Amino acid sequence: MTKTELEEIITKANDAYWNNNSTIISDEQYDQYVEMLKQVDPNNKLLEHIGGTRGKYRHNPPMLSLDKAYTSEDIIKWATGVSRSQDEMIFIQPKYDGIAGKIENDRITTRGDGVLGEDITSHKDLIGIEHIINDKLSPDGIIRRYEFDKYIKLIEVDQPVYGELVITNETFKNYFESGKILRADGSKYSNPRNAVAGLFNQKDITNIPRGIVTFVPYKNHSIGCRLYRLSSCIDSIISTIEQDFKSKYPMDGVVFKLYDEEYSASLGSTTHHPRGAIAYKFTNSGSIGIVSHVVWQSGKEALTPVLELEDPIRMNGSNIKRATCHNYKFFKELGLKKGQKVLIEKAGDVIPKIIRVVEDSDGEVLEAPTHCPWCESELNVVGVELVCSNICCKAKIVPRLVYSAKVLNLDGYGPATMAEFHNRFGIKHLYELIETNYWYQIGHLPGFTDYSAEMLAKQLDLAIGNVTEAQILASLCIPGIGLTIARKLLSKFNYADLFISCDITQDEIATVIGPTRAQWISEYYSKYADAFEKAYWYFKPVSVTEVDIHRDKVCFTGKFSIPRADCAVFVENNGFEFTDSMSADVKYLVVPDNSAFTSPSSKIKYALAHKIAILTHEQFINMINTKG
Repeated sequence: MTKTELEEIITKANDAYWNNNSTIISDEQYDQYVEMLKQVDPNNKLLEHIGGTRGKYRHNPPMLSLDKAYTSEDIIKWATGVSRSQDEMIFIQPKYDGIAGKIENDRITTRGDGVLGEDITSHKDLIGIEHIINDKLSPDGIIRRYEFDKYIKLIEVDQPVYGELVITNETFKNYFESGKILRADGSKYSNPRNAVAGLFNQKDITNIPRGIVTFVPYKNHSIGCRLYRLSSCIDSIISTIEQDFKSKYPMDGVVFKLYDEEYSASLGSTTHHPRGAIAYKFTNSGSIGIVSHVVWQSGKEALTPVLELEDPIRMNGSNIKRATCHNYKFFKELGLKKGQKVLIEKAGDVIPKIIRVVEDSDGEVLEAPTHCPWCESELNVVGVELVCSNICCKAKIVPRLVYSAKVLNLDGYGPATMAEFHNRFGIKHLYELIETNYWYQIGHLPGFTDYSAEMLAKQLDLAIGNVTEAQILASLCIPGIGLTIARKLLSKFNYADLFISCDITQDEIATVIGPTRAQWISEYYSKYADAFEKAYWYFKPVSVTEVDIHRDKVCFTGKFSIPRADCAVFVENNGFEFTDSMSADVKYLVVPDNSAFTSPSSKIKYALAHKIAILTHEQFINMINTKG
C-alpha cells in the first residue's frame, strides 16, 4: 500500500469518525494503517494530530517528564552541574499534582506518554484557566480565571502554553469528597489527580460544573535565585512555596529550572527528561513501608525484584502490600535488609515503586538469586537487569505472549487470558491460536463466556493480513528483538529470505544488528524454527517498504568501570557504531554519570555546542533495554 493510499484512508476515517459520528474501518484496522504510515513517513503531518476535537495528539517536541531529587543537596549538585557560572539564574516553581497539559493553536491537550497525548478540546468547558496579565497580578491583586475561549483571545498562542490541569483542594472537598460527583460505578474519587483524569474520560459532561478543573500555566508562579545564593536559601524557598500553594492546589514537590530557556534547550535531554530542569519531591508525597522480603518476578526478558512489606500501607485510596524495586542494579545499590524502612511512591499514580531507604535496620540482607527459580538455569547480569540464561525459560512464556499481543495490537489479551491459554492449551506463540482453533473450548473456561471467546477470536482475525513483517518478527519475542530492531533488520533483508528460505547468514545479520542479537536469533531459531515460518503464513503480513535505518554513532568520554574496548564491543553488539572522536554526525555521547558536567570535557562541550544528546552510562543502557 502506497503512502498516498494510506493518507487517504486515514483522512477519510478521521473525517467519518470525528465529524460524522460514523466508522468506515475498525479501530484495529485504523491503528494498523497509522503504524504503516509511521514506517513509511515518520514525519507525516497526519501523525501529529490523529482525530478531531477528541483524539490523540502527537507532541513535537515531546513533553518529557522531569528527573527527581529528594534532598536539597541533590538540587544543588544538579544546579552546579548545568550552570555556566555562579550568576546562573534558577527559577523555582510549584510542582502541582495533576495532569500536565498544553495549549497550542486553539487546542488543549494532555501530556500522555510525552509523545502521544489526548486532545481534550471537546471538554474545554470544564476548564478554567488561571491568568496573570503581563506576569503580574491584576490591579486589585486577584488572579483571574477565564474560560478557554476567552483566555485564547487574551493571549498570543503562537507559542505553546504549558501548565497543569488540577482540581483545587476546595473544589475536591466540595464536589468529590462530598459525593456530588462520583465515578461511573458510583464510588468516590480517591484524590484530585484521579478526579481530573476521570472527568476528561467522561463522554457526557452536561451535568458537570463549568470550570471545575483549573489549568495553571507553569510560568504564573516563579521565584528567581542566582546559583551563588541557592545553597543558603533553598530550604526557605521550598518552604515558602509549599506554604503559599499547598493549601490551594494539590502539590507533591517543587520544580527547579534554568531561567535561560534557549540555553536549557541546548543541554538537550535524556530519553526520559530534559537536563535543564529537575523536580524536588516532598518526602511526604509517598508513604513509608517496612521491608519483609523480596520476590523475583519473571518478565519477558528479565527478573524484576518486588519487595513485600510487613504490613499494608495506605496510598491514594488503596492498600499497598508490595512495591517494585525496578531492576537488579537498583536493588543491589540500595543494599536492602529485612526490617528497613523505605519510601514508596506510585509511578503515574498507579504502580507502587521503591524510592530510597529512609531508616536502616540490623535485619538479614536480602540477596538476589544465582539460578532461575523456574528452570534452574544460571542467571546473568546484563546491563542493569538480571536475566535467565535459558532463552526458552517457561517463566517467560506468559509475559512474552502478552507482549506479542501488544505488538500485534490485539485487545483483551492480558496476563490472565494468556496464562489460561498457556496452562490449558500449552500455547507458546500466538499463531498457535489460529492453527489449533481452541475457540469452542474457551467459552467454558472459568471467567470466560461464549461472547468473550468470540471477541478474542475476532481480534485475532483482524490482525491477519493487517500487520507488518516487523510486527511478526517482534511478536516472536526473541531476546533483544523488539519493534525497533525488527524494523532495522527488515529494512535490509526480506523476512522470507531470513527465516523461510534461510538465504541470509548469521554474519550478515550481525552487520545490521550486531553479533550478540544475531546470536540470539540463531539460538531462538534452533529451538523454534517452525515459529518463524508459521507466524508468517498464519498472520499474512502486509508488505511495507521501510525507511533505511543507518547505525547511530556513539562516543564515550570520561572514566568508566569497564575498559573502553569493552564499551566499544557493547555498543557494536547492540546495533550502534562506536567512535572514539566527536563529529557532527555522532548521535549520542555517553558519560559515566552526571558529575561529568561539573568539569565538562572537550567532548561534552562539543556535544552541547552541536546539540548532541548526552546520556549517562545507566541512561544509555536503559535506552537500549527500552528500544530492544
